[in-house]
Formats: sequence, structure tokens, C-alpha cells
Amino acid sequence: MAYFALIGGRSIPHLTDFTLEEKIFSYLNFQPKKILFIPLAAYPNMKDAINKFKALVPKDYAVEYLTEFEAWADVELAIRNSDVIYFSGGCAEELVRLVREYKIDYILEQYKDTEKLFMGISAGAILFSKFGMGDRYSYKDKGHNYNYQMVEGIGLLPITICPHYDHDGLDCYNKEVKNYPYDGYAIEDDTAILFQGSPIIFKQDNKKSVYLFDSKNTYLMSPIYEVKK
Repeated sequence: MAYFALIGGRSIPHLTDFTLEEKIFSYLNFQPKKILFIPLAAYPNMKDAINKFKALVPKDYAVEYLTEFEAWADVELAIRNSDVIYFSGGCAEELVRLVREYKIDYILEQYKDTEKLFMGISAGAILFSKFGMGDRYSYKDKGHNYNYQMVEGIGLLPITICPHYDHDGLDCYNKEVKNYPYDGYAIEDDTAILFQGSPIIFKQDNKKSVYLFDSKNTYLMSPIYEVKK
């Protein structure tokens, strides 16, 4: 089975820090031979996303960047030849639209029973889920953020999620999560969940948290703690 690692986001101190990803690699005893970075969520500013990722990832990792492709087979080959498939942050709606338009969702489905590691940050994390809380239509009024909306992902994981849960206004997820028949996960910046059977939590900042909304227990909210290997 493939592994799925969902990252809530990065705070300013960790914009050029790959520690969270390397914690996950270490936990899995995983030494990536090639990382495929897919910045479709940043469309049309994919070059900016690539430059940020280049500043983030250590130079000893082999990285390929998938932005333009002429055929479905080009994407399938790139995914087949990579052991980490990493979707960037950006606009979740745009990411899901492009993934479906180019039928990348079918390719991912084909590889979900392999030992690949699928990673997504923010919008990339929403992509793998049934639904996730997006900010495309959010706005600020009198210092408070409003109008976050749930976005439908491709559903490889039967969950809902809320990235950036420590950002203003995203406590709206506490109510919204109850409208979906899935467990919900609220992921603060600088934290990640690895799905390998039971969810496993990783943190860069011990003050940050990940919360479970248990669909089998009236969506009771409870923190999930980091497990040290």
C-alpha cells in the first residue's frame, strides 16, 4: 500500500525547512531516489512554486518538476519513475480541476497499492481527501477571515481535512465537518499526518497540534499526539 503524508502548511520560520518531510522519510526508513514535485495548485505561477521548492529541498535529493506535458503517458511515466509524488500548495479547486482534466487521478489510483509515498501540502493535502477546507473565496473584514468553503478532492483517503487550522477563521471547520460521513482532521501549520493504518503525527513546532473529529463519536474533537520512533 502507498503511504500518504498530509502537511498542514508552513509558518514563516519554516518556509525553507525540509525537516518535516525528512522526519517522515526517517520514520519509514525511506531514502527517496526521486521526488516528483507537481505544482499544479500554483497555476499559473508554477515557476514561483518550483523556485520555492528548490530553496526548500536539500541538494542531495533528486527532484523532477512536472508542469507541462503533452500526453497522459508523460505523467504516468513520471509518476512510475518516482518514489515520492509531492503536490504543492496553492488553490485546491484549481489543483483538483487540473488533476481531473489531465486524468492524473486515474494514474494515482493505479499506484495506490504500491509502496510510493504520496505527499501534499495545504491544497495538495486536500487533493487526496474526500473534502477539505479551502480558502479561495475567503475574505477579511474588520480583522477577521470569513467564507472558507469545502472543496471536493479525489478521495483516495476517506477523510475530510482542514489545513492551516491555526489560521484565523478556520474554526468554522468544527461545524462543517459534521456534514460529512468521514473522520475529520484539522492540521495546523508545521505539522503533518502520515496515514499508515492509524494516523501518525509529525511536528516541527511542538506548540502546534493536529486534531481528530471522530465521525463514530458525534465528531468529538481530540488532539492526536506525535509518536516518537
